Amino acid sequence: IKGDLNDDSILNGMDIVLFRQGMVSGFGSRTLSFAADVNYDGDVSIADLLLLNQYVTRIIREIPAARIARYDAVKADFTQGIFETVNAGYTAEAYLNLNNESGSGVTVQVSVPKTGNYLVTFRIANGSVNNRPMMLSVNGGADRWLQDFLTTGAWTTWEDRGIVLPLQAGINSITAVSNTPEGGPNMDYITMEQTDEPIAE
Repeated sequence: IKGDLNDDSILNGMDIVLFRQGMVSGFGSRTLSFAADVNYDGDVSIADLLLLNQYVTRIIREIPAARIARYDAVKADFTQGIFETVNAGYTAEAYLNLNNESGSGVTVQVSVPKTGNYLVTFRIANGSVNNRPMMLSVNGGADRWLQDFLTTGAWTTWEDRGIVLPLQAGINSITAVSNTPEGGPNMDYITMEQTDEPIAE
């Protein structure tokens, strides 16, 4: 539950105390960081604490979800790649450069307020002349989506590539695995927005 930092299924003053402690000394685990991201914007900040405090003190009756949530690639799990700051234009503290090999990949843990279809948009740079498609999956399920990542013209040119995926309320894993020997594109971040559009074929 968003804001429930002691995992007792109740949002109260104790969660606010733990939140303040976490802001000073760190939250210690990815699960707690997700719980502390009260407004679903992909970042834990004073805005989340204020929202939690407003809910606990009954100033607001429910905690609204952010319309668009962002998750930086540098905070994701990956195999066969490195974080870089070589090519300008990225907006996070660094970007993810996957190895030029089939099978290199990244898994992003995301949190959504309710089950539904979400437009998942990757901000990428692909300076190669070739498409660098990646195979996507959600929560380790059997369904797979082959997502094209066409050239952006230069490694310093960043563009968005989007796909509609089905996500469950709570924490989800979105995995992207390189489908060619060239590997995948460089990744800055992904964003998510709930949509009425159908799931990709």
